[in-house]
Amino acid sequence: MRELHKRLLKQTAEMAEQGAFGDSIKMAREEYRELPPGIAVLLKTVIDAYSDGRALGEEILRMRDLFTQLIVVAYRDAARIDQQVALALAHSFIEDYPGVKLSCIAPQFCALLQAALAFREVGSSTSSTLVWQQMSRMVHTYNEFLCGLMGFMIPCLRIARGQPADTRVFSMPYSARIEQMNSLTGGEDGAFYLISRLAKPRIRNAIAHGSAWVDSHTAKVYYTDGGREKQEYELDLQEFALLAMTGSHLVQPYLAAIGTIAVMEDGSDLAKALLPKHLQGLFLFRGKT
Repeated sequence: MRELHKRLLKQTAEMAEQGAFGDSIKMAREEYRELPPGIAVLLKTVIDAYSDGRALGEEILRMRDLFTQLIVVAYRDAARIDQQVALALAHSFIEDYPGVKLSCIAPQFCALLQAALAFREVGSSTSSTLVWQQMSRMVHTYNEFLCGLMGFMIPCLRIARGQPADTRVFSMPYSARIEQMNSLTGGEDGAFYLISRLAKPRIRNAIAHGSAWVDSHTAKVYYTDGGREKQEYELDLQEFALLAMTGSHLVQPYLAAIGTIAVMEDGSDLAKALLPKHLQGLFLFRGKT
């Protein structure tokens, strides 16, 4: 892991310990510190991700579970053919893809975490400006995270389908990564439909360039995107808010997926048995995805 990323993760951890993200996260951080490093910590991330979801409703719980499974399946299918490519996905949080500098997604993950916590903090705010700012930041950061994650998932998907793992994906724009992933998985009609539906490159670009705004009278979000010939698009505010809310729940399932992979590959039989049964079953499945 690069020294810069180590400092970033350390800073995030220190903020959690100081209560910057709320008392519940501060308490959870203290619980994690009492565990021995390694598999025990990773197992707890999985267990916490699923126990925490019970209070959020069935729809959010299903979404988080599906996101976890998609990452695990991408790893599993690639690992049967090329362990190095699969491990790159498993280590995407802390290490660059082999031969691709600055591809580690720790910066995007930390930005996603902070945006998600800020988004939840303003949920009860009466300031429409503040809510819009955090909502648009949430949509932007989760798309940045997905863009980075796709760089690691696409080589896994290619390997599993008999294609070479092409690292040129890391130099592709977000929209091209989405197109390639859709071609590999069937897009919104395929098994990885959740990622296809969440990925919004035009909105992400518009927010990044300050060309997205909300009209409270029409309850719509308007945004422009394009090169020389820009086009204007619109989206119902309710749908935009749903994207932000969904994106705020990607932190836990990503960590749960990384934890599941580590426990199933390196954990004891007891540790494996403590994982949710359906996640254990993914590693026994021998069919095609």
